[in-house]
Amino acid sequence: MLGVGLGNFKLVYPRYRLDKERAITSKDVQVDHTHNEFLQFLTDTGIIGFGVFLFVWFSLFDISRKALRNEENPDYLLIVGLIGALLSVFIHSFVSFPLQNPASLMGFFLAAAFLTELSGQRKVITLNPAVWQRFLF
Repeated sequence: MLGVGLGNFKLVYPRYRLDKERAITSKDVQVDHTHNEFLQFLTDTGIIGFGVFLFVWFSLFDISRKALRNEENPDYLLIVGLIGALLSVFIHSFVSFPLQNPASLMGFFLAAAFLTELSGQRKVITLNPAVWQRFLF
């Protein structure tokens, strides 16, 4: 339900490793990742964390769908390029773990942020300063 914890896959996996796999690989081989970002996130964070992960992806797809409807936007071609970048990360995630690499993760978040801003669907949340003062002082 809660997963094994971020980064703990390599510690837990040896208990579940198949004997057939052990027979064809060296004893020195250590499996650190699932080579599928979605399975990796599911095993690390459990059903709850995986639900949040899927929510982020579905939100990006919804933003993309709405952004593509407005062809009059002067940044339309840039939006198409950003959607392509996010789509490539999505597809790559089925056979690898691109979001485990800090550089790829930064690129993903930058593309998502630019897409959200350029599509005009950003929602600004403002908090009363008195709320912050209670927690900080």
